[in-house]
Amino acid sequence: MTPNYVLVLGAPHSGKIRVVKYLSNDAEFEINEASHSGIIVPANLTNKYFSANIRFLIDEFPDNRDNATEAEQLKAMDKWYQDFSSSEYAELREAIDGVIFCFNLSEVSETYLEKCLSMLEDFRESMEEMDDTWSGFIVVVGIDSASPDAVGEIEDAVALRAMEFVNYDEEGTNEFRERLGKDRLREILDTHEWQSSESIPKSPSRCATYEEARQARAEEMSEPLTRKPQPMNTKLDLSEVIGKLDQAKMSMDGMTEEQKQTYAKGVVNDLLNFL
Repeated sequence: MTPNYVLVLGAPHSGKIRVVKYLSNDAEFEINEASHSGIIVPANLTNKYFSANIRFLIDEFPDNRDNATEAEQLKAMDKWYQDFSSSEYAELREAIDGVIFCFNLSEVSETYLEKCLSMLEDFRESMEEMDDTWSGFIVVVGIDSASPDAVGEIEDAVALRAMEFVNYDEEGTNEFRERLGKDRLREILDTHEWQSSESIPKSPSRCATYEEARQARAEEMSEPLTRKPQPMNTKLDLSEVIGKLDQAKMSMDGMTEEQKQTYAKGVVNDLLNFL
């Protein structure tokens, strides 16, 4: 399966490693203490609907993890964006499915946040110019803590740019019963339409209700009966015909006599396509 790429971006000490460890289910990877730029973390995302291979690409600004000032961080971020926007990285940009931008809630200033959000807007516009069908996600993740008023202002600033803010350390659900914190971050990945993924067929054992299980069981048994007919020059597989008949008998359990007659005629017509 072709991997999907998620860019995890932020200044040093902004929680990038913490976020990736959680989303990759604590995958083991080597960490260069001098710089976290260039770390690639492979992971498999599997839920009840699909499975997808993910590659988390960690990048940070500046590369030097010494205590850089806010101005130095912003200057390094501008350089990072110019480099990433160059033709040298065109192929990588085409593969990006989403961006997770991390920052520290307790240290961010209004000026810093505004410039970071502006860069993310430029990033999104450049992706859409390159591919007008690009539907990747951009999530702004804040770690550590800040006052409720400060968090509210940050959330509003992010929302004004049609992006989503996740307060990583929040827990539970909000008044609309929406997940919060890192659970919401995982939910974003679970609900995203990845460029490359494999669907997982629904089976009765994985259904939440009796009705879902019954429907899944019916689909599971009817699939072979609705398969396209074999070409005339293909040999008849007797075992497959017997299997279809057995499945048909099971499918008729609980039907009325009239329903059984109608269903049986359909099965016979389907089998005649194989003769």
